Amino acid sequence: MKIAILRRNGLGDLICTQPLIKFLQKKHPNSEISLFIDAENTELAHYLCHDININIIPVSYTHL
Repeated sequence: MKIAILRRNGLGDLICTQPLIKFLQKKHPNSEISLFIDAENTELAHYLCHDININIIPVSYTHL
């Protein structure tokens, strides 16, 4: 199963997403989880969510 999480919010919203990611990892251990975030949250995402795929959404795609 593939799971995508889209977070186009600020730093605090990304921090609040971490329990959801951990829950999904426990509930679906064989799933591929991908996190889509803005570039300014990249460093924090790699620190908090180092075991999932992290994808940066380009600034030009703000309409997503």
